[in-house]
Amino acid sequence: MATENEDGKISQLVERSIKSINEAGIVDDKVALEDAAHVKRPEGPFDSLALVALLAELEGAIESDLGVVVSLAAGLGTSSEGSPFATVGSIKRYVTEVVRAAQQ
Repeated sequence: MATENEDGKISQLVERSIKSINEAGIVDDKVALEDAAHVKRPEGPFDSLALVALLAELEGAIESDLGVVVSLAAGLGTSSEGSPFATVGSIKRYVTEVVRAAQQ
């Protein structure tokens, strides 16, 4: 089960991964590292390519930093309105839930 310490680490991993995609040059506009900041189009700047890159970045970071193998792709099939990739905060919550489920 993820602890509060792990939850904080997951938040840091999400922010670090978003920052990496921001700096990779695959998006024109950057996502602010604030929980309310929009990530996924149409409200945010990340198109499908940037989202897939973010997933790969996050999955690798979770495995290397937390020792947990996860797949985050299931969240991509959700509509824009309920997408776990809508905002920075929703990504943090989604990733925390997936990591907790993988640890059980």
